[in-house]
Amino acid sequence: SNEQYPSKPVSASLDNRQSLEQFTMLVYVMVGLSGFCILLGLLSMGFRAGYMILVLLICIGSFFLILYLAQWIIAHPDNDPQMRKISDYIREGAQGFLTVQ
Repeated sequence: SNEQYPSKPVSASLDNRQSLEQFTMLVYVMVGLSGFCILLGLLSMGFRAGYMILVLLICIGSFFLILYLAQWIIAHPDNDPQMRKISDYIREGAQGFLTVQ
């Protein structure tokens, strides 16, 4: 049954690694931008910018959580037949949604 779903080819692993590196860079840019906005808020409004700073800190935390989850997902193999079947259904549904949009 595993022969029907061979493990990822090397090029797929390479594509995943390159995508993860690009995503990591995007996360770092977003964290830097959020940090800059915090600094700008502190300089312009002082500590009256408390809610804005809180929201930006939550955003920074969510960026790192997303990065961790993306690394965790890509690290797992995808050659389980049941997982492939489910991912095929998800891919088909997503493609149908994008076609309608």
